[in-house]
Amino acid sequence: MQVGALAAQIIERLDKMNNKQKNGDGIVHQVFEVRHTDTGYDITPTGMTLRDWFAGQALAGLLANPSLNKNPEAMAYCAYIHANAMILARKDTND
Repeated sequence: MQVGALAAQIIERLDKMNNKQKNGDGIVHQVFEVRHTDTGYDITPTGMTLRDWFAGQALAGLLANPSLNKNPEAMAYCAYIHANAMILARKDTND
């Protein structure tokens, strides 16, 4: 496969990822794993989702509150509840 064809595949993947990003399902950090196969190149996006990033931000805020119970499982669960709420709010404001 020539470089131009590989670049076209990467651009196609970015377009798909950007569409997913609008729904909160996409990859925040657009990093690709490129593997050579018998039929060409396999391009796989890797990285964290927007939901994961929101959860990490929420978790940092939750951990900064000294009055909260610091049970790791409970804190992670709460962080994803906040992340899900942010994804829903983002969808509502993007419509």
